Amino acid sequence: MTKIKMKIARSIMFISSYFPLYILLAILQTKEFEEHPQQWEFFMMVDSVLITISLLSFFLLRRTGASNSCKPTGIKRPDDKVIDYVFTYAIPLLSFSIADWRTIIINVLLFALLWFLYIKLDLVFINPLWGIFGYISYEHNRGYIITDMCYEEFARRKMLKGCYLTNRIFLARKHLNL
Repeated sequence: MTKIKMKIARSIMFISSYFPLYILLAILQTKEFEEHPQQWEFFMMVDSVLITISLLSFFLLRRTGASNSCKPTGIKRPDDKVIDYVFTYAIPLLSFSIADWRTIIINVLLFALLWFLYIKLDLVFINPLWGIFGYISYEHNRGYIITDMCYEEFARRKMLKGCYLTNRIFLARKHLNL
């Protein structure tokens, strides 16, 4: 995969990692509908695009085949990285208003910073949307494995079939490893 395609894929995964936030903001901003209909319509259009990209990314991920294998060693159960990541939702939820252009600018800058860090630090394995659909990230000696298998089933495997999302992140789906 070329560097540009890899950055695009990581960017799409970043967008999908905020899927719950898009839903929460849409609910929160419905109060602005009567007072600011044009801003609300634009916000809902952008929000709908982000939700669509998020869901599309998950369905594309589910269609990924098994072109590689991985030998999991030194597996560690997941920690609270996803919960920590979800707390970054608090700032936009508490401060965002489509009627105040300053909060829009601040939140756009915040998301740009988070996007940069997400890509630069290869944090693709942190994605609450995957957790919602039953995928968990496990740390192992070579990076991270994202899987829909339970820990006991996953830990006893000597070799997993799946594909690399990045150099350090391996996707192992249950049905490919029966």
